[in-house]
Amino acid sequence: MIRIRNAEIIDRIVLLVEKHSENPKCMAMVEELVAIKCPEYEEVFEEQVGMPLSEYISAIRLYRAEKSLVNNGIDRVKLQSQFS
Repeated sequence: MIRIRNAEIIDRIVLLVEKHSENPKCMAMVEELVAIKCPEYEEVFEEQVGMPLSEYISAIRLYRAEKSLVNNGIDRVKLQSQFS
């Protein structure tokens, strides 16, 4: 029962982050969504996903930023050469 509950909480967090990762208050939104139901949500998230929630949000943001750059004709090699 606890595993199912934890899986549901993780699913809700992931969906919220994917939808609102660009919002500076994303962490607060997650906390508002799940903290009452699962006060230990950060530990559960890290155990299930393999990284802390804050790192996951950063990873989603970086992925989207890179994707946006690539879609606008700037690839990683060009970007790295500019900052090397």
